[in-house]
Amino acid sequence: MKYNGKVLLLIGVEILLVSFLIIGQSVGDDSQLLIPYEDIAKPIPGVPIHPIMDISVKQAEEHHKKMVESPHAHTFLPASIQMIPEYKPKGSVNLLQYYAYNPEERDQGTCGNCWVWSGTASAAIQHGIKNSITDDLSVQLFNSYYQSGGTDTVGACCGGFMDVFADVYEKIGYFIPLTNKGAEYYDRNATTCKSQKQLNEIDTNFSYPIKSINYGAIDTTSSNSDAIINIKRMLDSGYPVDIAAYFTSEEYTAFNNFWSLYTEDYLFQWGGVEANRTNSGGHEMLIIGYEDDTVLPYWEILNSWGTADGNRTRGTFRMPQNIDYVNSYVNIGGERYAQFTFDVVDVEFENYSPVPTQTPDPSVPLTASFSLDKSSGVIPLFVNFTSSSTGAPEHWNWDFGDNSYSTLKNPRHLYMVPGNYNVTLSVTRGGLTSVTMPVTIHVKPPYQPVKAFPDEKGGSYPVPTDDDDDGLFEDINGNGWLEYGDPKLLFEQISYAINSEPVTQFDFDGSGFIGYGDVVKLYQMV
Repeated sequence: MKYNGKVLLLIGVEILLVSFLIIGQSVGDDSQLLIPYEDIAKPIPGVPIHPIMDISVKQAEEHHKKMVESPHAHTFLPASIQMIPEYKPKGSVNLLQYYAYNPEERDQGTCGNCWVWSGTASAAIQHGIKNSITDDLSVQLFNSYYQSGGTDTVGACCGGFMDVFADVYEKIGYFIPLTNKGAEYYDRNATTCKSQKQLNEIDTNFSYPIKSINYGAIDTTSSNSDAIINIKRMLDSGYPVDIAAYFTSEEYTAFNNFWSLYTEDYLFQWGGVEANRTNSGGHEMLIIGYEDDTVLPYWEILNSWGTADGNRTRGTFRMPQNIDYVNSYVNIGGERYAQFTFDVVDVEFENYSPVPTQTPDPSVPLTASFSLDKSSGVIPLFVNFTSSSTGAPEHWNWDFGDNSYSTLKNPRHLYMVPGNYNVTLSVTRGGLTSVTMPVTIHVKPPYQPVKAFPDEKGGSYPVPTDDDDDGLFEDINGNGWLEYGDPKLLFEQISYAINSEPVTQFDFDGSGFIGYGDVVKLYQMV
């Protein structure tokens, strides 16, 4: 269909007039996504039961003592930040961009070592922030070292806390990447506290030596407002925060149901009631971010229960910030302890271990090259890189184009922000260096299914398309390109768009909702 100049002008004027007359729609109420635990506190057939830490009285007492005696976590921060009397948080933080993990593999299975998953992820994120190395780290190393099939009845699969995690890794002295031989997680089907894999079965030749590792508790006992500020202060400074939570039996059932039945946009509300040792257990997770610019501010939390059959693509969930930090207790052995504790492990890394060298063949020139398993996709996008370089390289240096790097021969990288990223590999041997040409990775925002718009004959136009691959479906009438018929159709069918289309893919003006402002913006884009 073609329009002459006068018709196009009239359409533009009509759209602009309407945009001034219509009051914008309000942003959706996030409180509608809040799931109180009482609503789902009964067992639901078919919902899997995930493991929970069976914390002993001795473990609880030792952890509480360690929290009291240890330095506060804020001492890890620069003095300039520590001394700010009225700290103003950034308002929004997400540290997952520094962690190249596979959410499906972050599944502890029947082993109650959630605390090890939390601590290992924290170390990996700090490695990405402080050293620009985003390789995932092995959980199995800790399991095998901590118990290694010995006679001790207390192993990683029976629970623990971050202070123990820090103490054990101080003895180990290094982390290893998940790509080391034997470093993959082995205890997913554990039936006892003990690890089923011996330490000598894990290749530790390549490692990331620890310069220092320290434990610190976060003060959440003075007031709820101070608790929130203290947690944000750590997150703003690049420190993930471990949260240890005790469940009542009803809360545990509810959280299991919540994890399996809801997506990552929903928030779980704990009950805040006292949990007795006889009907409760513990679970540790990692706060990796927060969001304040929303009706109900929340914590973004990384769990270790997989992806709930794809419902949770990042392996995360959300929890309201406005819980009762001060007055929620658990009764263990007749003593009252806080139902929620928050702490941090501060890890500083030495220089990485050198890669074992090969005897170079002088007849083979040093030439950098690599392959990858995918060059585009939606977030979270995991890309596996394989070096095919010749000439016996001694070192590999990858630049992923997003201010992240790796020194592994065959790394895996996670992209969390849409955009185009140029990846290069540099290999060295002695005084020789070879660098590849950049290879572009195209990272797209997550798409939700879009629907075809109705036409005037009672049928439908073709399904809208994103012809420039920017995440916005400007081609409203589905004819393959953007032209003046698209804003006209959006204007005529604005109610349909509001009720039927995913907001993020039709929010052309960036307002956070679909409305007449998007019609105006789309018209301007033609």
